[in-house]
Amino acid sequence: MMENGQSVWGFYKSFNEQDYLSEYVKQPKPLPLGISALDRALAPDDGLGGIPSGIPTILGGEPGCGKSAIGTTALYNAPFNGMLPMFFTIEMTRQMVLSRLLSIHTDAKRRNELSNGAKFNERTAQVFWSSTGNVIRSHTGGNVITEDEEAQRYIMEHRHDDPVIIAWNDFYKTIYRNIMVVDTYVDISTGQTSPVLTADRICEMVRNVIDGGFKHVFPIIDYLQLTLDGASGDSEYEMVNHASSAFRALAKEHRIPVLVLSSLRNVTQAERKEPPTLSQFKGSGNIGYDAGTAIVLRRDPEAEGDEHSVETPVRAYIIKNRVGPPDGQVALWFNGATNTFRER
Repeated sequence: MMENGQSVWGFYKSFNEQDYLSEYVKQPKPLPLGISALDRALAPDDGLGGIPSGIPTILGGEPGCGKSAIGTTALYNAPFNGMLPMFFTIEMTRQMVLSRLLSIHTDAKRRNELSNGAKFNERTAQVFWSSTGNVIRSHTGGNVITEDEEAQRYIMEHRHDDPVIIAWNDFYKTIYRNIMVVDTYVDISTGQTSPVLTADRICEMVRNVIDGGFKHVFPIIDYLQLTLDGASGDSEYEMVNHASSAFRALAKEHRIPVLVLSSLRNVTQAERKEPPTLSQFKGSGNIGYDAGTAIVLRRDPEAEGDEHSVETPVRAYIIKNRVGPPDGQVALWFNGATNTFRER
């Protein structure tokens, strides 16, 4: 018997009842990634698309297919869904992530302004992730001028209205205050900082934020293989399993969505002809098995497209989905200049 006279059975049963109420009666809605076609494909029967809480989502991708772009898109959209996103960037600097977010922000504003019929000189100027000089070209021939080329000319004629500064000021007021981009480990007990972000350190920082009163936290890790603790002396397989298990425990403990980006191993030509599998995540181990949702991005060589286009045809394979239909495929265009996706 426990000190208050309650049986051990009754103690644990009360936890079961609380879990039932929170998981089924008050079940959290899936969190949209912000790419409508992909969110729809992830949707369970109730039609609410996105990734689940309480279990990680793993996203792998071939180089140049937009793996990090999906992560930054999810980061950008999370505050609109009541979440505080924490983007842990191990490969990029914080400034690089913010640059990508500016591209997403100006693209979103421009699309909204276009749909509302704003006059050309009142529209937001698109800020590109890569150099606009390499991105904006005319492929139509003759005297036809594309809208983006006209926008660039307008910017050149109005240099006192710097589009990047204007975009940053608007981004700062509307989005920046509601996100966290982390590229350095901070020990709050000592104030010491380190550029090394291991899986355990990432989980520690997320728990510190949650303990500080922010319950609706959404960690995004870019990417798993760079969070391995090389000082542990374990094999890569063991370190991958440890990192994967740490993120699974974090999601389960706090009932939060966790998005973990992952690189893929090299595949054979025979494997390339078939849909991807969980074993193709680099390091494999428990990566795919710890996740509730697993997505892989690949270039789509069969897609027809303009050879001069800045957009890359990619296909998102949903190879695992515990909260919705499995085995889905979504055809997308990935624009590396604006760091955005659109449906094919």
